[in-house]
Amino acid sequence: LQQYLPERPVTPPEGLSIQQYEEQIQREDAVKKIQKWLVVSTPKNGYTVAVKANGPDAMLVQAITQTVMEQYKKYHVEAHRADGSMEFFEQQVDQSKQMAVDAREQLQKARSESGWMSIESAETTLRDRIVNLEISLDEAESQYAESNQRAVALKDQLARTKEWIPTEITKGVANVAGDSMRTQLFGEQVQESEQLATLKPTHPRYRMLQEKMSRSTEIAAGESDMRELTREALNPIWQQLESEYSLASAGAEGLKSKCESLRSSLQKTRDELLRLNHDSVDLARLRWQADIAEESLKDHAKSLEEARIIFELDRKNISDVTVIQNASLNLKKSGPPRSVLAVLGALVGLGLGVLQALLRYTPRPTMTYAISFEAGSLAAESNGRSGHRNRLAERHAADLEESETIEQQEADAPMVASASHEKVLPR
Repeated sequence: LQQYLPERPVTPPEGLSIQQYEEQIQREDAVKKIQKWLVVSTPKNGYTVAVKANGPDAMLVQAITQTVMEQYKKYHVEAHRADGSMEFFEQQVDQSKQMAVDAREQLQKARSESGWMSIESAETTLRDRIVNLEISLDEAESQYAESNQRAVALKDQLARTKEWIPTEITKGVANVAGDSMRTQLFGEQVQESEQLATLKPTHPRYRMLQEKMSRSTEIAAGESDMRELTREALNPIWQQLESEYSLASAGAEGLKSKCESLRSSLQKTRDELLRLNHDSVDLARLRWQADIAEESLKDHAKSLEEARIIFELDRKNISDVTVIQNASLNLKKSGPPRSVLAVLGALVGLGLGVLQALLRYTPRPTMTYAISFEAGSLAAESNGRSGHRNRLAERHAADLEESETIEQQEADAPMVASASHEKVLPR
């Protein structure tokens, strides 16, 4: 269709002549053609770039592939160039280093203030200590309850036991105290009788003296003339109970003190474990900050090293891309696609079938008879109708042979048009 369309006038852009514009168009066409020829592939998780080209000219394809690989090395430096990245990563490295040092100092300071050498070992030690203290406290409380119960039982038994028991009783011993009391009472009664004699019965002192004499007489009458002499000694059973009670009380007090000490130690250990948990959280947070700062420092140092390498390569115009294998010729037999071959084969088979059908078909000959009536051209037949029929048969046979000859020629040369056959038959 483009052949029949009128050509549009070429108008190059500003700054380009018609020749330069045509050269640019040819260059773009060549670039598109080369892009169709080139195949660039990179394996997954690999660092190898494979360049392959398919084209009609083997030497041209090899030259194009080699040129692409050489140009890739040059453009690789420019593609990975990052202006100012080296200074940026130097600042990042300095900041990351300072942050890592500060985080590590805070971690060591927190460890020193907490007093833990190792969080894991300290936690294990405290947990074991708590278990042992709880076991010891249970045993001590059980022993204290048993000892206290024994002390209470001994105290009750000791209260029911007499401390002193009589060992010797002597009866019929004169009561010296009673005799002395009666003698003294007698002397006083004599004196009081003399005083009563001097007083009137209505005098208050008189009555008081009578009452005193009556009481003294009753006291003296209450003292017997004979008395018993008893000798007592400490009860050995009471002494044994007292000794056992003292031991039980001392044991109970000791166990009580032990229980209080174990409770205090257990509470302190639990407080230490609680403090350890808080310190472990703080230390873990500081350790994470220190690890993150160190990882950030490593990443920035790695980036700085890569930036320094790229800077040096850029400064010296050196690429870190290496060509493993130069472009090589890989000649292959080329031909039309199989689909085109299949279509052509089908068309050839169809043509052969049609030709074979035409060869097998024999059409009837078509003859054109031109009869000319010219004056004086007719001649009378003198032999009658039989001779005339014979001549017609011979001519008909000759016409058939000539028709077969013409068909054979048409089969040999199909591009030649069939000529019309004219016969002039006698009237």
